[in-house]
Amino acid sequence: MLEHLSQTCLLADPNNHCARIWDRFEDEVPEWTFVVIPFLSTADSRHDFFVVNDIMEFIDDALEGLTFLHAQGIAHRRVSPSTIRTDESPLYPGGFHPIVRWRLPDFTPRHAPSYSRSTARTRVRNYYTGFGDAVPGGPPEAFRADVAALGRLLDTYFTERYSRTEFLAPLVADMKSGRPTAAEALAQWRATRARTSWVGRMRRLPVRSDDESWVWVVLLDVFFMVLMLLERLPAPVRLRMSAISCLPENASWYGWG
Repeated sequence: MLEHLSQTCLLADPNNHCARIWDRFEDEVPEWTFVVIPFLSTADSRHDFFVVNDIMEFIDDALEGLTFLHAQGIAHRRVSPSTIRTDESPLYPGGFHPIVRWRLPDFTPRHAPSYSRSTARTRVRNYYTGFGDAVPGGPPEAFRADVAALGRLLDTYFTERYSRTEFLAPLVADMKSGRPTAAEALAQWRATRARTSWVGRMRRLPVRSDDESWVWVVLLDVFFMVLMLLERLPAPVRLRMSAISCLPENASWYGWG
């Protein structure tokens, strides 16, 4: 399945958010073939979602990728947090150790410089994996089940976990019902996204379990907004400010370490 989805003609599709095959080789056992794909992490394995835009970019990839799969006549059948994975390389400009994330690849006792999702210089991408149960040309119920599974994932990991995600409620409810197709859910999502301003996208995501006073909420919101504005400054200005603040040149204003 991955080989089919990694064809050059399909890789050119911007909605193809399926893991890419880097290489493949045969095993001594004729029935076995090994494929090499990028090192991908579960979406919430290391870096939390700090601002609303972090969630929005994840939903972009998840819905575009599912729409692409269904357009190819493929039902995934295992949509879950373990099968939608993240390429975290933009978050670690110097690389990272695959087991101990805060270490550099050579495991030297130094923190690996890191960015948050929203401050990374390159957009973080999310990919579908786990195609063991994928069915080409499956029954209509299989495609609806994919949409419902993704809706439940968004509900569990975003709307139930974070405040300020109420704008997702109509989309999530429709998807969980299994009524819309992936393409219809994507169209609904893009309409919702278009109504969200830049300020709305850059708002901090409080965890619902945190008991924050309104004063603390306001202070944190202002702090995060200032950081996001600083990240949009030209690189020379950021370097001068990093020198003043004693931060390393490649450090993010938050998400460092």
